[in-house]
Amino acid sequence: MYIVTRHRMDILLYRAVPPPDLDAREVIFRLKLRGRPIEELDYRVLAEKSPFFSGADIEHVVELAADQVLEEIMRTGDQDMRISQRTLLEVLSAERPSILGWLKTIKDYVRYANQTGFYNEVEEYLHQNKL
Repeated sequence: MYIVTRHRMDILLYRAVPPPDLDAREVIFRLKLRGRPIEELDYRVLAEKSPFFSGADIEHVVELAADQVLEEIMRTGDQDMRISQRTLLEVLSAERPSILGWLKTIKDYVRYANQTGFYNEVEEYLHQNKL
């Protein structure tokens, strides 16, 4: 019973805050990079390269990219270095979205426990994203 209750709470959270779509991920990148030393960035490409990434996942990617730049500044002494598109894309390619495990778990609930339609919103998301 505990597992069902926990996952139903997850569904309620999903209904309130679904995973960010392409436009939302672009905005999240803009917000998380605002005020940081950056090169010119294509935020749309960053959003396209981050499907299923949550806001927290994107924040983690930005922090890792900033850490790489700081390490390079410490190594070279070049204080003019900025976070680049290349660095962000490298970090994105090395990281995995945290919600994939949850989506795999909830897929079974949609398949086997959706007689009441409680999981219809999640089912639609899974279908739209070919999961």
